[in-house]
Amino acid sequence: MDFLQNRRGQLLAAPFSVRPIPEAAVSTPLSWGEVSGRLDIRKHTIKTPSARMKRLKGGDRFLGVLKDRPDLIVALERLAHRTG
Repeated sequence: MDFLQNRRGQLLAAPFSVRPIPEAAVSTPLSWGEVSGRLDIRKHTIKTPSARMKRLKGGDRFLGVLKDRPDLIVALERLAHRTG
């Protein structure tokens, strides 16, 4: 549990951290295709991540964040160019 992010007013939660609410909701990485009006956050609880990852093609949606190596210098240069 990411206890420093599990409090009122925090905007960020570590992936798969349990939220401090009665349903024990879990901060769940999603693909953009999963984000829609039908998204029901109540389905992402402490009981569901393991089975969900087994069902998903490609497995854990968070792995890309750990494997990708973005060039931060290039990203900062682009940002500086766009913001003047």
